[in-house]
Formats: sequence, structure tokens, C-alpha cells
Amino acid sequence: MSSGAGARIGVGGNSDGLIDREKVTPSLLRVFWKEHGHNSDLDYGRDGKQLPGRQLHFYTWPDATLKELSQLLKDVVPCARRRGSRMEFSLVYPGPEGRTRMRMVGSVRNSGRSPEDAKTLRDCKYQIGDHLDIAVMDEGGAGGGLRGYGGGGGEGEGGTAMGVMA
Repeated sequence: MSSGAGARIGVGGNSDGLIDREKVTPSLLRVFWKEHGHNSDLDYGRDGKQLPGRQLHFYTWPDATLKELSQLLKDVVPCARRRGSRMEFSLVYPGPEGRTRMRMVGSVRNSGRSPEDAKTLRDCKYQIGDHLDIAVMDEGGAGGGLRGYGGGGGEGEGGTAMGVMA
């Protein structure tokens, strides 16, 4: 995927980088979530073929914001609706040596505004095929930042939710 001043916007795009969601088909974003911390990179397996259990499917566009994605998560995950909760977003992608890598890209508060509410998947350097790992944290609770990484996960329901942001 190219970036920079010479990057093509694509069908239905315009000069400010926004996508015409009436003309452009959304792509599948596989989202894995965990309460009180992120899934570990080991939960994704060495080759990315093993995946954590709590998986959602969002159909979305590269100009989707972290706030929009948090709203989709709140539609189907009750603990994400709690007042004072925070959602921490990490991209999960294959590294150059074939190992799964995770990179923290932002955080959104359930109540109130966050500096990263308007950050888009494109801003996060998301590429089609990457996954999103979301930690649902209590504002004053355990974890936070990279300290929230690690530990199990994968248990629980492996349901599917489809969301198309209009």
C-alpha cells in the first residue's frame, strides 16, 4: 500500500482523503477483543493462523475513526458500554520475519472525548488483511498502554457481528 503525497485516493475518494461510502464497498476488518488487557501476540500464533476466540467482523472503510469503531464494539460487547471504560486499539499484522506483530495505535474513552477519537484506520497505517485487537479497560482499573498486553484470552464466545458504518 502506497502512502505520501503521490498516493492515489481510489474510487469514490476525494482530495481530503474521505471516501464516498455510497460508492465504495467496505472491506472486512477482523476485530479481536479482550476485557482488562490485550490479547498476547502469542494468542495469534507464530504464523498468524491461530487466532484468539472473541472475534467480531466489521465491514468498514479506511477512513473509519477509532470512535466509530468503538461504537460498533459497544453495540455487541456489554462491558464496552460501562461508564468510564476505555478502549485501547492495536494493529495486528505480519512482521517481516513472518512473526505476528502488534502495535498500539490509539485509545478512546467511552464517556467524554479523547484526543484520538478522530484518528482513522488510514492514519494508523492499516492495510487490508491486518487485524485489530481491542482491550476494553476500566478507566481506573488494571492495565493501560502496553502494560495491558499479554495473558491468555481466547476463551468465551466467538460470535460474529457485522457493522456497516453509514
